Amino acid sequence: MTLGDVLEVIAQPDRIQIMQGTAEIYAGYLANYRYMPEWEKYQAAEVTRITSNLDIKHKKYKELGLMQPLHPEQTPDYEFKDLQLTLYRTIIIKTEE
Repeated sequence: MTLGDVLEVIAQPDRIQIMQGTAEIYAGYLANYRYMPEWEKYQAAEVTRITSNLDIKHKKYKELGLMQPLHPEQTPDYEFKDLQLTLYRTIIIKTEE
């Protein structure tokens, strides 16, 4: 299955993250991916895995000088109402050999 095949069946408002090995190719809304200058370069890339990743952070972490987005093993003392949860569909493509 190619990246182009996968992106055809994902809903437009979904957030995606495209990884090639450890390098992040793109992270954001699917609809905006098509405006990336090199998007056609990756359309034929073979997809090796699709996962879902949660990004949990304090809504105003930059303004308050708090740590960047949380990792699952870290749980600072924030109130739930202050957190923002974002779900990304992470698509891992085959690395160039």
